[in-house]
Amino acid sequence: MAILSDGHPAPLAAPASGERLLGWLTTVGHKRIGLLYLLIAAAFFLLAGLQALNMRLQLAVPRADILGPGAYNAMFTMHGTTMIFLVGRPVLLGYANYFVPLQIGARDLAFPKLNALSYWLLLFGGAVLYFSFPDWYFLWLFALLAYAPPAIEGLVIVGLPLVLGIALLAVPLVAPAGERAPERRPWAVAIVVFATLSFAVLIYEGYRSPWAPELHATIPPGVIANLTGPTQRGAVLFQEKGCLACHVIAGSGGQRGPALAGDRLSADQLTWRILYGGNNMPAYGTILQPDEVTALVDFLQSRRSVVNTPRTQ
Repeated sequence: MAILSDGHPAPLAAPASGERLLGWLTTVGHKRIGLLYLLIAAAFFLLAGLQALNMRLQLAVPRADILGPGAYNAMFTMHGTTMIFLVGRPVLLGYANYFVPLQIGARDLAFPKLNALSYWLLLFGGAVLYFSFPDWYFLWLFALLAYAPPAIEGLVIVGLPLVLGIALLAVPLVAPAGERAPERRPWAVAIVVFATLSFAVLIYEGYRSPWAPELHATIPPGVIANLTGPTQRGAVLFQEKGCLACHVIAGSGGQRGPALAGDRLSADQLTWRILYGGNNMPAYGTILQPDEVTALVDFLQSRRSVVNTPRTQ
């Protein structure tokens, strides 16, 4: 600290603009975090207001062509999502961050770095939501997963959340200082261990149960060896659309649905069931083209003649 000739300390120099900006970007203080929450709430409130203005303009006069039906629905959804999660929530968090520590006499929040992380996650989450608009914000992720081999789908769906869950549960073991030490919270540790074992048992039992979907089942070659035309196309569709995951044909497939032995439903009943679903079966009326439905029914009808062929004495 510099000292003047009269013995008084010299005034501190004002920080440069770059230092001030870096200070705001790296801050963990509750007051600055609270103000940042209010700042992004105001920015997203402006965006939500513009969306509301477009919707009101569309409704102001009959047959307006400002927004099409799809664009209006997307705008309506984004407006509601923004007002609830990117305006209302940040406003509450901003005031809470700024005033609650002052009211209780605390110097800061208990975990200031975690508090700062929550702000940045909210900011980047909102940015991803708007930069991907009007598409779904996870469309890019599914576009990447489309290049993954089908054999690892189950690993990604089940294994990735499992790894993330294990990493989360390992935090107290990696950093067991203070109140995070297992011996300081035995009930919490016991509950987590019990829940983890329960999940593991349920997952294991689900995979070994006979009704679990068989995701990688294939139609036996003998089933389609003599098929031609629409019937053969129906067999291909039967596997491509995932029907074999829940239905057994010639001993191959899952057992979630009934075995397709060809002895219960007529052609009209099969068509109705494919179009509208039933029980645990999804409806395929909006997925399949009429000629594809016909091909599927032809294939299933061909199974009737195979299964119900009378035996020779």
